[in-house]
Amino acid sequence: MNTPRFVFRYALVMGLISALWTVAGCSKKEPFEKPPIPVKVHTITADMPVSSLKYSATLVPREQVDLAFKVGGYVEEILKLPGPDGIPRDVQKGERVEKSAILARIRDTDYQVR
Repeated sequence: MNTPRFVFRYALVMGLISALWTVAGCSKKEPFEKPPIPVKVHTITADMPVSSLKYSATLVPREQVDLAFKVGGYVEEILKLPGPDGIPRDVQKGERVEKSAILARIRDTDYQVR
């Protein structure tokens, strides 16, 4: 009968096909590597223009003094007196100053607008 030969040939062919699939599946492939990402490089120098940067912050004064001005505005300068070590520092509460000394100066643009 031809049935056993057919089964034998069928089994042989299927065995060869599965062996080929196994060999093909076990072949060594190169691992996939992502191509490098191109970047732009800039040399930083001291004379580069400063771009406008925005930061969020909470500002706390080093010291707060209640003063009254005839007009409002931003304080541009505070009177400096020599400290105990000779280094100039802001005038402090209770210190003696000369008569008609300018204790603080408001920004000129704020004053001129008003």
